Amino acid sequence: MDTKNKSLVTEFILVGFTGSPELRILMFIILLFTYMVTELGNALMITLIGIDRRLHTPMYFFLWNLSLLETINISNIMPLMLVQMLSLHKSIAKANCFIQSFISAYLGAIILLLLPIMSFDRYVAICIPLRYTTIMRGRLCVRLIIGAWVSSLICNLYPTIIITGLPYCGPNVINHFYCDGLSVVKLACMDTRILHTIDIISALAFLLSSLGLTVVSYGFIISKIVRIPSTEGRQKAFSTCSSHLTMVILVYGGTIFFQVSPAMHPSEEVYKTVHMFVNIISALMNPFVYTLRNEQVRNVLKTRIQREICCR
Repeated sequence: MDTKNKSLVTEFILVGFTGSPELRILMFIILLFTYMVTELGNALMITLIGIDRRLHTPMYFFLWNLSLLETINISNIMPLMLVQMLSLHKSIAKANCFIQSFISAYLGAIILLLLPIMSFDRYVAICIPLRYTTIMRGRLCVRLIIGAWVSSLICNLYPTIIITGLPYCGPNVINHFYCDGLSVVKLACMDTRILHTIDIISALAFLLSSLGLTVVSYGFIISKIVRIPSTEGRQKAFSTCSSHLTMVILVYGGTIFFQVSPAMHPSEEVYKTVHMFVNIISALMNPFVYTLRNEQVRNVLKTRIQREICCR
């Protein structure tokens, strides 16, 4: 087959979620509501942290970045998915598919790098509190964030270039609700088993490295907390990291299940459902975890609401 005939595919067809029209309409309503609540919740966190000086600390600087990442990531996936749930035309241009795949992988990797950074911040705050302001200076925090964004770009740029350079001559149907890199590679007109294996191994290595750093930080944190003599002191120390620990469990739990699920050969619907949990549920829970479980954020929100009411 010559090169000319290897690039016949100009668009991909996203199957999305199957089912009766009534079921798709119900799912559309639920997912639209979820999307709106997620965007509003994360936008609220971004705004509160940005305008209130009481939240201008390293922990909330990292949280601001996490909320921004979740907002962009879900906006990369949800609008197209919602449109195609009610549309008969479920295609996406090949270039747009590659862009969506890259953005999803890129932002997901940044989030996995941000979690151990936030864990390190909690380690310093609990284990060596007297040196917290000295260690967690603004310059270091900015460098850590820039490092996460740049490292993720380096890790994802080359695989994306490889994927876009593969020959696609049909079929062009992706049994997913968005352009997942692994699903796209399967459609290439060549043997991609080696690429597929390399991609899974590198993703697992990246995930386990991030998880390992987070576990080490929390190992030191837990060791420090259990040695605190008073119950009140232990509760206060644990409350400073409970919100982040909840997000760690949500994100890593969903991501690990997603990474190991291909080995269990799940159905396509189960695979897509896991993807939805990783990409949507964690983004939805993020603002609620940090708002409802964090007294400082609740106080800031309460003060702002009262101020708005008084001004009117």
